[in-house]
Amino acid sequence: MEVKRLAVHISTWIIVCVTAIRITCRHPQNVLLAPECSKGKKTKSKETKKFVPQFYRKPLPTMDGAVVAFGSNAGRVMFQDALSSGYMESFFPLIEQFRTQDEPAFCGISTLAMILNACQVDPGRLWKGPWRWYSEKLLDCCKPLREVETEGLTIAEFTCLAKCNGLIPTQILASESSEEDFRKHVKACSSESKEENRPFLVVSYTRKGLGQSGDGHFSPIGGYCPNTDSCLILDVARFKYPPHFVKLSTLYKAMLPLDKTSGKSRGFVVVKKAPTQGQLLFRFKGREHEISTLAAKLQNRIHKLLDEEIAHSKQDVKSTMVNIVERCLSAIDSKQGPVVKNYCHAFAHNFRKCETTVVDYPGK
Repeated sequence: MEVKRLAVHISTWIIVCVTAIRITCRHPQNVLLAPECSKGKKTKSKETKKFVPQFYRKPLPTMDGAVVAFGSNAGRVMFQDALSSGYMESFFPLIEQFRTQDEPAFCGISTLAMILNACQVDPGRLWKGPWRWYSEKLLDCCKPLREVETEGLTIAEFTCLAKCNGLIPTQILASESSEEDFRKHVKACSSESKEENRPFLVVSYTRKGLGQSGDGHFSPIGGYCPNTDSCLILDVARFKYPPHFVKLSTLYKAMLPLDKTSGKSRGFVVVKKAPTQGQLLFRFKGREHEISTLAAKLQNRIHKLLDEEIAHSKQDVKSTMVNIVERCLSAIDSKQGPVVKNYCHAFAHNFRKCETTVVDYPGK
């Protein structure tokens, strides 16, 4: 028996070794010390690997003094001026939560996660371990994360996400505003000292307007320097550019070009924490199913739910459900828009028959 057992162990060891040698010869790049295996017969690759350029950050364009790095000598002087003038109130809660976006197109949701944590909004869901905390991965309503990873967000989708997660957003397009109006909001957000009423300002602009590489971008405003009339952009793409001061007029002009996705100009969003945090009963995730497919299934199911349960429940529960559905489905693309909006209207109409108050949701 001992001999048989030993023979089994030896044969098993030989099989493992042979398998490892075969894998090494087929994929020599996966083994650090196997140069002899790479000299075997070459196999034809179906796909030719393209050279992808690599970067470690990029020099910050100054645009003849319109852009100043936060950590430079001039930037430190501007920071002191802004601080002594009382226009750095939003800086400290934001700098406590300053983060680098996890994906190249995650500037919008990274900015929002930063704002939500600065506002001390409880997500009501676990982040890691026993901790509830906002990260980019938790911002999965309104638009699937896989789409955000490739497309980013429009300003309307950012506003939807902010509202869906317990903030009160006020969206203002640059084309419907003015430089002076933008300055007024920057000053107001940068000087509010009361924590419970403190608003934060998020800008959506094209990097091209600042002489930078890339295009659409989101970042929060950390303060305002009155002597130079400049805004402090806490750029969440820290792998690319550091935080920097930008002339307010230059930044406003960078918000005016049209966003190709929405067909509208970019702009800015003023956000603050809602006075009361509603309890979410459920949340839509678009990672497994397309929203149009999900809407069709829900539309068939809603009539049964109304007859069986919802029509006999309390009004506050029904109103909460309507609010959640309309908030989570308010930011969708133009192709799926009519399907989901018709569903929302039908859903709301049925509840109105039960004399329930329905919260209207903003269109794109």
